[in-house]
Amino acid sequence: MNLKDIFTPNKYDSSANLWCEKLQTEYITVDFQHQRLPEDFINDIQNYCQNKGTLKKYKDVYDGKITNLSENKSVSHFNYRKKNFSNPIKLADTSPFKKGLADFEKVIFFGIGGSYLGPSLIGESLINNYSKKVIHITGSDKQEFEEKLTGVDLKNCLLIIASKSFSTLETLSAYEYVTGRKFLDSTIAITSHEKKAIDYGVPEGNIFHIDKDTGGRFSIWGTISLMLSVLEGDRAYKQFIEGGALIDNQMLSKSMSSIPFKMALQDIFYNNVLNNETELVLNYDWKLRNFYKYAQQLEMESNGKSVSQSGEMLDYQTSQIVWGGFGPEAQHSFFQSLYQGTKIFNTNIICTQGKELNHTQFKALVESLKNNEKSKPHMNTFSRGFTTLELKDLSPYSIGSLIAIWENKTIIKGLIWDINSFDQWGVELGKRNTQKFLGE
Repeated sequence: MNLKDIFTPNKYDSSANLWCEKLQTEYITVDFQHQRLPEDFINDIQNYCQNKGTLKKYKDVYDGKITNLSENKSVSHFNYRKKNFSNPIKLADTSPFKKGLADFEKVIFFGIGGSYLGPSLIGESLINNYSKKVIHITGSDKQEFEEKLTGVDLKNCLLIIASKSFSTLETLSAYEYVTGRKFLDSTIAITSHEKKAIDYGVPEGNIFHIDKDTGGRFSIWGTISLMLSVLEGDRAYKQFIEGGALIDNQMLSKSMSSIPFKMALQDIFYNNVLNNETELVLNYDWKLRNFYKYAQQLEMESNGKSVSQSGEMLDYQTSQIVWGGFGPEAQHSFFQSLYQGTKIFNTNIICTQGKELNHTQFKALVESLKNNEKSKPHMNTFSRGFTTLELKDLSPYSIGSLIAIWENKTIIKGLIWDINSFDQWGVELGKRNTQKFLGE
């Protein structure tokens, strides 16, 4: 059986039975009990994966074999989460942090894409008063600089340039416009190209290395997240890593019974069988309000591909369109369509135990989605399929597990679709054309 056979519309009956399955780890519980995934679809996909060696391919990615074929690279971000990996950097103990962050009024972080979305997600979810301590500059718009930096004295700030290539146009342009390159002694560079940073004027002792085989959207596990160590301590960073490793180990040991694999099946069923091409990510914790943005880049930059690993055009859909929001806020914007509209969404709802009001609103959403309300036509609602992910707490362990679930399900989908989830030639095209027009 090939994918085209599995992806045949109306082949499976998804109306009869609920997918009665609840999976959990020490830090997160994933409840599929309100999804309708037909058993014969699950069996077909699992048989397909067995025949194609999908999980062997996953192990090859995990083991660091050359699997990013278009760039002839391995995929290195898993290394940070392996037991035998020794992070060469004690982030909180290195210069210029030795003098203490208290000596700086603010940290100004220049980065875009994965160099922004990852650190800001970690910061918002795990670092106390993060928004008061760290300012992210994410583009090259002077209005952004004025709004974010009014009243900020750069002489009292720690400056961070996050750019794997150390040539990211938006990042370097923003840094130069804001600083005039006058504060290099208090500037950190996070990059794979240390020499470029040194030539630029960043002191050698202020440079943190990113592995060249770690893609930007997967870089959250390394030095790009140094703020976690700096502001919360190396112990918090270690726990974050361990939370991610917990999910990797589940993938390796339980394979098709693991949380990421089951979530990948859910995504594929909605996308390729039901032709519902969007994934809705709702968060019921203020500190996770922007998780959907991180999930959006992870999925759409990784799996927004139209050719197979061998370069052949595909005749089926790949990447979903990922969108979402903060649940209590979204209730007053797009929930009307969720409850009563004609479209069906692949819905994942994230909450944290113990958040009193938010958790109440989360339970209200669950109750509203699982029941049909039949009174008057204009008041009727429809039972919707959805999955909940409930975090034990908002700890580095839990956040590490949540992010690793999304990473792994993204990779598994790419392997099933037979695409390269680790390159981003469309992004590179945009960069080249920007450089071209600037040259004019």
